[in-house]
Amino acid sequence: MKITLIENVLYKYLNIFISDLMDILKRLEDKESTLDERLKRIINEDSIKEISENDSRVIVNILNIILKLDQLPTEQIRVSVLERHGNDIFLLTSKELGIYDKSEIEILDQVRVYYQSRLIMMLTFKFKKYFNRSRYDVFLSHSSIDAREIMGLKLLLLYEHDLTSYVDWLDDYQLNYLRATQKIISIFSEYLSEKENSQLYNLEVSFERENFIKEYSNEEITEKILKALKNSDNFFYIDSKNSRYSNWMPFELGYAQAQLNKPIYRILIQYKRTRRGSLKYSSFLSDIQLIEDIDRIVVFLIFGFQYKN
Repeated sequence: MKITLIENVLYKYLNIFISDLMDILKRLEDKESTLDERLKRIINEDSIKEISENDSRVIVNILNIILKLDQLPTEQIRVSVLERHGNDIFLLTSKELGIYDKSEIEILDQVRVYYQSRLIMMLTFKFKKYFNRSRYDVFLSHSSIDAREIMGLKLLLLYEHDLTSYVDWLDDYQLNYLRATQKIISIFSEYLSEKENSQLYNLEVSFERENFIKEYSNEEITEKILKALKNSDNFFYIDSKNSRYSNWMPFELGYAQAQLNKPIYRILIQYKRTRRGSLKYSSFLSDIQLIEDIDRIVVFLIFGFQYKN
C-alpha cells in the first residue's frame, strides 16, 4: 500500500473521527439516545452512561485543541522553524517520517497530522475504559514507530469499510518523539494558549505515568496480546521498514497462524524511496498473502471467505 494513500486517508478522516468522538459526548445529556452503527464502532455503547461530567469536559477540551492545530498559521510556523533550526531540519524530518519530495509546507502538514494522531492515541489510552471493545474485525500487527501509518489504516478500515481494528497502543508504544519532528512540534505550542498547553502537558504526563512507570510483566503483556488476537477475526501484518526491528510482531504472527489459524494477510507499506534492501522481507513472510488491493479483500472479510488472488 502506497504511503501517499495512507497520508490521504489521514487528512480525509482524522477530523471526522474527532468530530464523531465529540458527537458521542454531546449525547451524554440524553441517556436514552442510541448511537448509529458507525459511532458504535468507535466507543463501547454500554460505557456511555459511565462517562463522568469531568471526563467528558476533559475529552472535549483536548479534541478542540487537536482541531485547533489545523488552524495554526502554517507559513509563520515554517519561518519560525527555519530561523530556529535551519534548512536541514526539514530534510531530517522527512527522513524520520519516511516522506520524500515534499515541500516545507507539506512536511509541516505531515508533522501536524503525526502530532494529532499521537494526541488522539494518548487520549483514547487515558480514557480506555470507554473505548474498549470485546471483538474486532482485524488485528493490526505493527511496529510502534509506524503510529502515523497505523492510524491511517485504522481510519481507512473504519470509514470506508465499516470494519473495526485492534491496535496495541497499550503494550507496544514508545512515548519519545523522533528528534527532528519534536523540534517542529515544540514550535506549534507557541501558537496555543497557556491553558491549552497545560492541558496537553497534563495529557502527556498522565500517559507517561501510566504507560511507563507502571511496568507490565512479560506474562501480563503476553496475556493482553493473546486476548486481543483471540478476539479478532482477521490478522493484518503491517510490513514496513520499521517492522524488521519489532520483537512482538513475529510472536503475534506465529500465534495467530499456528495456534488460532486466523486468516492472515500482509500489507506492505510502499515508500516513495527506500534504501537498498531496507524492505527485503524476512523468509517467514514469504507464504503470507500480500494485500495489494484493500478494497477487494474487504469483501472477503465481510463475508467470511479466505482471500485469494
